[in-house]
Amino acid sequence: MTTNTTASNQTYTAAQIAGGIMLRDPNGSARTDTTDTAANILSQFLGAKVGSSFMFFVRNNAAAAQTITVAGGTGVTLSGTGTIVQNNTKLFIGVFTNVDTGTEALTLYSVGNFVHS
Repeated sequence: MTTNTTASNQTYTAAQIAGGIMLRDPNGSARTDTTDTAANILSQFLGAKVGSSFMFFVRNNAAAAQTITVAGGTGVTLSGTGTIVQNNTKLFIGVFTNVDTGTEALTLYSVGNFVHS
């Protein structure tokens, strides 16, 4: 699990994504955070093949009405919306679509929000 309260847009490292849970406070303003590259994410999942999948959650811990939008890094395609409003957690499922060196790719599916308080 990673906690991030940095007051700027961030890149979620492959190790943070593999950790499964990102607790994020956008700290004063809406943020657009980006995933690491597909190649770097693949390196965290040894033995992954085309069709292999993983999950990770991003929880918006903002103290006010600030959104977080998750965008895909190089080789990462987002399917669905990446926007997470205050007091919500979004589940993402990543599926590797290419594991060949130099052309690594994955699709990151946004599959739902969970409301918390």
